[in-house]
Amino acid sequence: MTAIIYNGKDTYVSPVFAIKQAGWRTQVLAFDADYRSVKRIKMWLPQRQVFIVKWTDFEHRSGAWQGCDWVVNDAKLMRLLLCKKRVSIDPYPQFKELAHHVDLPEWFEISTEADITSLMQLTLGFHDASIWQTTQTETDMELLLNTNWGCYITLRFLDVESVDGIRQVRMIYDSEMKLESDGIRWEITSWCGPDLSRDPHVKCRKIVWKVEVETKLYKRYHRNYPTIEELYDDIKTEVPDALFEDGKIVLLRGADRYEIAAKNGFYFTYLNGKRESEDVEDQDIYYDALEFALPPETEPEEPALWEFSPGRLPYLCHSLKYMSIGPAAWLLLGLVMALTGNILWKGFFILFGGCAAFVLLLGTIIVLRQERMRYVITQTRIRILYPAMICDCDFADIEDIRLCRSLLNKTKGTIKFKVKKGFNANYQFAKIDDIDRVWELLLSLWKNERKGN
Repeated sequence: MTAIIYNGKDTYVSPVFAIKQAGWRTQVLAFDADYRSVKRIKMWLPQRQVFIVKWTDFEHRSGAWQGCDWVVNDAKLMRLLLCKKRVSIDPYPQFKELAHHVDLPEWFEISTEADITSLMQLTLGFHDASIWQTTQTETDMELLLNTNWGCYITLRFLDVESVDGIRQVRMIYDSEMKLESDGIRWEITSWCGPDLSRDPHVKCRKIVWKVEVETKLYKRYHRNYPTIEELYDDIKTEVPDALFEDGKIVLLRGADRYEIAAKNGFYFTYLNGKRESEDVEDQDIYYDALEFALPPETEPEEPALWEFSPGRLPYLCHSLKYMSIGPAAWLLLGLVMALTGNILWKGFFILFGGCAAFVLLLGTIIVLRQERMRYVITQTRIRILYPAMICDCDFADIEDIRLCRSLLNKTKGTIKFKVKKGFNANYQFAKIDDIDRVWELLLSLWKNERKGN
């Protein structure tokens, strides 16, 4: 392991000889700034001091030291480090061989799974990270992220193939980075921001990154606008159509008008003349303005190869299968109580039968009045459009597909497919007419995707 160590005044680079992983109490063994002694350093307290840029996977045992065998197996050395916290390297020739300044590259390249592990361990998977700056050219893209864990990361995506929804993300809760046969994909799987039809992502040929550890960085990148003119200048760089009228910033989108006004040191926002917010951080005003003015980044919709919406009766029958589970269980409970003499049969029919019938009747009315689901197949994915949600399943994520024909009519049936993406999920195309044509199309697209991978 190699780490950047922050000693409260400056940073230096040192090998990490051992690590004790214990959450906020995690500690490492590394050189002191003068490379004349080895010491025990707390990673997180009182503030983050250790930034491991090259990670090595040791056998993880919570609360135990793992690392170089010649260090962790030296009982005397470990006892000295645990008691004194700092030990001179003079009696240890192996430490002397490594006691020199280490030069790190300015940019680290992602080319192996180990490289991904190093970046994700450093940033905690970009948990709680915020995107501060976005720079994009015709082929490349660069993001500056405040990890909120004591460092800033610059991600540079080279030869970008696709990008979707990145500008709409306010804060990242979780993300994944994957090596694929034709490049690298970084996907934000959980975020704070507007709902998007797909997870925000960037796919490119190559990723390089750099880290900056410096307390002054927050002031350098934190958006603070003493005057509304400075705020306008920053918004203008991202939104060229922004206007400055009567001391207010004005953004137009269709028939909507968004205004930002300054008063007594605070910023106020108005949408179509109605006040929205006041007394919030300057950076939030900035990102709110961009969210209003910039259209969502979306990829062009794929043409539908097949689209189908089941008829009212099949859709009702399909829905009643699931709606009847609760009433059936309720009726069974009442039947048991009636047979055992705990209630009268009259009470069974009124209480249990009436409630079950009411639930089924109410459910039937809701199903008949609501918009029906639709099934859509494109070249790369399956979409199931429910009345209140959309389920997108890429063919690459489908683990298994099965055909279940109707017992009464062999030209009808249900296609079931199982998706494995972090968890198992089962979906289905229910009550499809001309099942053979749909089955052949779905199966061929799925097999082609599997061959491509």
